[in-house]
Amino acid sequence: MDYACEDSLYNGYESGAIFSRSTSRWQTILSRAKAANKVPRPSLDLAQCLDRIPCLPDKIPSDVRFLEGFSTWIDSSSSCPFNEKAERKNRLILEKHHPTICWISASPNFRIWQGTNNNGIALLMLGWAYTLSASLAERRGLSMEYLPLPDTPTLATSTIINLDYASPSELRWWRAIVAPGRGWSITKSKISPWATVVQDIDVSIASDHESNQRPPTARQAAHYLSRFCEAYDLGSQCSAAFAAALTIPLHASINSFKPIQIELPKPSFTTYYGFSKPPLRLPNEFDLLGYYMTLSMCPWVLGPSLCSVFWSPDVPCNRAGAWIQPIADMLEPIIQDNDMELLASVMSFSPMSPLWLGLAICGRRTAINWILRSLTKLHDYPLSRPNINAAVWTGMAQSFMDLGPSGPSADGTVPRADVWRMRHDFSHLYSDETFSYTPPYGWPPFGRMRPEDIELEIRGHLACSHEWKYSHWTWSYSGETDAGLFSKGMRVHHSDQDLTAVETEENLEIRDVEAALEISHRATEATFWWCSDQVEKGFGGTIVPHRFGHDEAVKDKKVEVKEARFFEAWFETTKYTRPRLSMKA
Repeated sequence: MDYACEDSLYNGYESGAIFSRSTSRWQTILSRAKAANKVPRPSLDLAQCLDRIPCLPDKIPSDVRFLEGFSTWIDSSSSCPFNEKAERKNRLILEKHHPTICWISASPNFRIWQGTNNNGIALLMLGWAYTLSASLAERRGLSMEYLPLPDTPTLATSTIINLDYASPSELRWWRAIVAPGRGWSITKSKISPWATVVQDIDVSIASDHESNQRPPTARQAAHYLSRFCEAYDLGSQCSAAFAAALTIPLHASINSFKPIQIELPKPSFTTYYGFSKPPLRLPNEFDLLGYYMTLSMCPWVLGPSLCSVFWSPDVPCNRAGAWIQPIADMLEPIIQDNDMELLASVMSFSPMSPLWLGLAICGRRTAINWILRSLTKLHDYPLSRPNINAAVWTGMAQSFMDLGPSGPSADGTVPRADVWRMRHDFSHLYSDETFSYTPPYGWPPFGRMRPEDIELEIRGHLACSHEWKYSHWTWSYSGETDAGLFSKGMRVHHSDQDLTAVETEENLEIRDVEAALEISHRATEATFWWCSDQVEKGFGGTIVPHRFGHDEAVKDKKVEVKEARFFEAWFETTKYTRPRLSMKA
């Protein structure tokens, strides 16, 4: 593509307007984050991360390493006989290769929590990791077991926790939780998605003798957590620690070939409050534990849900760089300075903020650095790819594929985004499986198409106006179905419908045009590669080389070179159309 074509496609007034809008919005978000002096309450409400998500089954075969399932969608608004479809199967991984290594962070991040005297986030996170693992073991018909405690004397640690209120079984459990190395495991050498190895936590539990006790059930362990929080007045730290525990499988999935390390805030226990009457209520999160387990065990849900904060439905693929650059400019120094508290505060505007808080508590070592690379270079990582099931499970749109169709215009042309959606919805009508997958990025294709340029497989459905609604999830091994927990409807970050007057002021100059161009170019190529075997005959050819499979491009195929006037004319007649925000749900 020559410079004139490139300039008309990627640059111009619209890119400047998008850059200005992104800059204004994210600077406002940053200013609010810097002004906040505590973790906002919504960032501690993990239930807002759940929508149509299924509960992990109560009975799971003990000899399987993963579960599979698929979602079913229905359309009752159309007279078309094709009114039901199923998405591709997805897997929930039940085991991992290595336990996750937990260190105490040398940074001051989260050491002082909401002005409280004590900080027990690290211990609570390790306790939640056990509780999640115990619940999984119970569902699989397996047991928990203690591993031998090290011979290290109690005085070797600088922090000794006195649990005068605890029973012998409770004391033994806490000793296993904080023991160096692995203090517990699932029988039959199963390594759960939340399995941990403790390194240098510098905490021990005061105990006079070794107690031969059985490990607690998940419910008993949650009760121990509740009593510990009450005794040391840890308050909302329990929810924050639970959010951190939920991200353990995501960290581990980034590199399955070696153990992943995460960092936790240094424990501090200066004041013992005790309680006159032991608390009877379990932590709030335990009531929905099966749903949270499904969420946590699916990195393909957590990853794109976290990344959804960077996506806007009103930015087409050829302008993605203009939107992303201000975000990267803001986040890079925060992450390089290791200011995880500010990062969590920045993300507090999002319904996914509890997961961002959990991620930030675990440090920048793995997942956060991966997300930054994905954002600044638009690398196509599997864990950041939008997923239709992930969007409906969390109620958070990640891609134009999660939105309803815009419909034909007065001149009869159809938005390309609608055509892309139809290709996926009717993927079974094509000769290969390419369209059963979704595009690697959420940025919509720009422009409109003439009906005569749309392939015969879906042309007959242009007038159907399909409105697909999520129906249920089916577990493949049992055939059981689950309609999900809530049905709140799809939410969207950064819609133009939410624009303020300040965000529509005069355009700013893009700081690094080449960097923005590279991102836009990558997003556009990937979006059009997804369907490069479909030729728009009215315009004489394809934009990118033909692609075989859902992620393999033919690199050595010669692309037909178009003159600048062709591309300008084509782009002028195919202006991007904003999607109609009738969400799939």
